Amino acid sequence: MNHLTHNQERIIEYLDRAKKNLEMNTVQPLDEQAILKARAEIFSKEITRDQYHENEIQVIEFTLGSEHFCIDLSFIDCICECKEVVWIPSLPHFGKGIFNVHGRIIYIIDLKKLFSLIQTNNTESSCIIVVQFKDITLGFLVDYVCGVKKIELNSISCELPMIENNNSNYLNGMVSNEIAMIDVEKIICDECIVINYSDI
Repeated sequence: MNHLTHNQERIIEYLDRAKKNLEMNTVQPLDEQAILKARAEIFSKEITRDQYHENEIQVIEFTLGSEHFCIDLSFIDCICECKEVVWIPSLPHFGKGIFNVHGRIIYIIDLKKLFSLIQTNNTESSCIIVVQFKDITLGFLVDYVCGVKKIELNSISCELPMIENNNSNYLNGMVSNEIAMIDVEKIICDECIVINYSDI
């Protein structure tokens, strides 16, 4: 049987409650600030890997502008509030800068720039999703984290959306023709994307 970790249960419960409040239009400005702060505190905690049913996986769904994307939960290290990102010279155009996460210096990638999506200013709902594969850790800047969801493996289509700079090769496919699944392993293993900190 598939069991959620305590942190995942808190994330889901919190997001559901916040969504209902927003839909009912009962959130006042000060309450919305409190929600964002609490959300950042929950997301800053490490998410423990879980065992999945063989026919399904869990993903973190998020938005980049009006587009929906997701990442397999097994790659997620933590989700942090977007603040104090330090820009450094000579980064690729999609490099946002570096960020201190619990004493670790993490390279941040702006996914909207990587996928040539329409650029918008960061808001209070912007987050950094920290992912890890083998011994490499990266941060993805996203507009809004929708939450954790289960998806059936047979709902993932190999058909990829058309992306201007041909970076659709960084995607695994489409979930129910609505959500693009990011290939974290391919991004992390691409020498054109991952920087060498000794070169900074």
